[in-house]
Amino acid sequence: MWVGVNDFTSFKQKQETLLNETLTDPSYTIYVAKEEEAVVGYIALREHLHYFTEEKQGYVAALVVASEHEGKNVGKRLLAKGEQWAKDHGYACYFSLSKGRLSSRNMLDDQGT
Repeated sequence: MWVGVNDFTSFKQKQETLLNETLTDPSYTIYVAKEEEAVVGYIALREHLHYFTEEKQGYVAALVVASEHEGKNVGKRLLAKGEQWAKDHGYACYFSLSKGRLSSRNMLDDQGT
């Protein structure tokens, strides 16, 4: 489902629901970005089982950056933390949805295999 600008209230509610889910579900790992003791963003990560191969993969369930901190590499730093989390867990692939497109990283490429 795509959310249009006229449906912003619904979109905001969905974000709040996702945040509550990630905070209460122990299967998520959450990293928070802070500047001067204020939270400016977070990334929620979890394991995902590939439908066809049943291979375990890292998955970005949510990546949120406060609008006033956009363009300051907060999201980039959080994604780097997510990649490190995926590598630490031995996942061969790490992926997320970004601007409606699937984005993935093959962790094996970075390991020279």
